[in-house]
Order: sequence, then structure tokens, then C-alpha cells
Amino acid sequence: FLPDYMLPSYYVQLESLPLTSNGKVDRKNLPSPEGLGISSGVEYVAPTTDLEHQLVAIWEQVLDRSPIGIKDDFFELGGHSLKATRLLGIYSKELEVSLSLKSLFTSTTIQGHVSLVNSSNKTSFSAIVPVTAASSYAVSDAQRRLWVLSQFEGGSAAYNMPSQMDLSTVDTAVFIEAIHGVVSRHEILRTVFKEDESGELRQWVLSKDVIDFSISIDDVTEDELSEFLKTDSYAPFDLANGPLLRARVFRTANRSVFYFNMHHIISDGWSMEVLQKDVFTLYEGLLSGNKEILAPLPIQYKDYAAWQLS
Repeated sequence: FLPDYMLPSYYVQLESLPLTSNGKVDRKNLPSPEGLGISSGVEYVAPTTDLEHQLVAIWEQVLDRSPIGIKDDFFELGGHSLKATRLLGIYSKELEVSLSLKSLFTSTTIQGHVSLVNSSNKTSFSAIVPVTAASSYAVSDAQRRLWVLSQFEGGSAAYNMPSQMDLSTVDTAVFIEAIHGVVSRHEILRTVFKEDESGELRQWVLSKDVIDFSISIDDVTEDELSEFLKTDSYAPFDLANGPLLRARVFRTANRSVFYFNMHHIISDGWSMEVLQKDVFTLYEGLLSGNKEILAPLPIQYKDYAAWQLS
């Protein structure tokens, strides 16, 4: 099940799915995937060699399912490009091999990956090192592409990532504090993109005090809420000045809704999972009086961008 911002503009009505009062899929009442027999449609073949066992363990970690056989297909088991990228990272760290993303799309079983690993040159894994503090930093290839596309009319709004969640069972004030804590934690949420004096595109990390980010609480009707969501979802971001994240809390007669919208240049589907986990971890910590529940991040996105370019 994809977040709202990853869904296409058309929907298929599945009447068998449980829905919430506002017509969205009620995830809490969905049946557990355990025991549903989801498979890649091939006969289960257990691993036998040490490498096969190691690859199965990695797949089960990335795909969050078990058991997996050596003939199962990665993508038919729920894998996608983001999980394939994560798989490459684990292979690099644990197996000390460097494989291309393309190879994972052409060889999609553990049997195939055994051959890929055995035929690949060994590479020593080295952790990404934080860059020296500066006024601005290099952008990644993906950020550069998105920036260029956003220069066309309507291009920026095309890469908006709006979403919302129900706050009926959440302490709103503490939740907002957790959001601000995560914005402080992740520099990319406070980053803007503009050219320097030489005309080179750079990313500029702003401090929490400088970035104009706030979360208001507004009492609205359901119609007013619906109209706002429709309008803001396609409202463009100013990539040069920011912030590239907007968030508000709405209270209607029957519910409280947290709405946020961010530009794809600072986030993606994988990042959303990280941010969601951090928000609720910090939220639980704030409720228990432990504001230091999240360990400091060893690197930020700017460090990854520099590593990638090198």
C-alpha cells in the first residue's frame, strides 16, 4: 500500500477493502499479510550453501517476510527500486561486492544473485565520511535533475509530496514538538537550492532559527479542509528560499488531521519511512520525558551527495 503522494491520479475501487470515514483505506483494519500465501508463484526451494543462507537472510530483512526460497523473485515478493537500492548497500557492506542496480533488475532470484556475487570483484566497504562544514555543498545527481525539471513552468509542483494522517489518538502539542525536533535532526529538511556566484547549483543548509517553518492549528469545516488540501497539494515551493516542507494541523467537528507537503528534492518514499519512524520515536520519548531518545545521526544527506560525486 503506497502513501498518497506515490499513488497515480486514478484509483481502482476495491469495495472489499475497509475504508475510513473520509474514504481512505483503513489500514488498522486490514488483514495481516501473514498466512495469506503471498509468494512469487514458484515452488519453495530452501537454501543449502552458506552464501544462499546469507542471501536469504538479507532478503528477509529487506522484504520483511519469511520464508524465502532461492527461486523466489525479488520483485514479485514486493521488492521495488528503493528496496533494491537498499539491497545493494547491504551486499556492499556484508559481502564486500559492488553490484549495479541494473543487474538486480535482470537477475531477480537468489540463485541469480549467487552468480552475481561469485563473479563480482571484491571491494572493501568504507563508511561515508562527513564533509567539512561550509556555507554550501554539492548536490547529488538526483537533486540536480529535479532542480532542472523544476525550472520549467509547473515543474516544481509536479514533484510535490502531500500526505495527511489522523491525529485523533495523539497529543497534538507533543506531536508538533516532535515534528520540530525531527526538522532540527535532519538537515535536508532545512535545505534550499540555488546557484552560487559562479553559477553552480549548490545546496544550502539553513539553521532552525533561519528557516521559516511553523505549524499552525486551524479549526475548519470538512469542506474547507477538502478545499485547502486540493489547493495546497499543487502549490509550488520556492527552492531557493524554502522551506521545502509545509505542515498544518486541522481540527474539524469530528477529527484532527495533520497535513504536510514537501518537495521531492528533499525526500522520497524511503525517506518518508525514516521520518515517520523518527517522529513517533521522538513523540514517545517526549511523552516519557526522554528528549534524547534518538541517537545523533552519523551523516547527513549532504555527506552522501559528496560521497556519491567522489
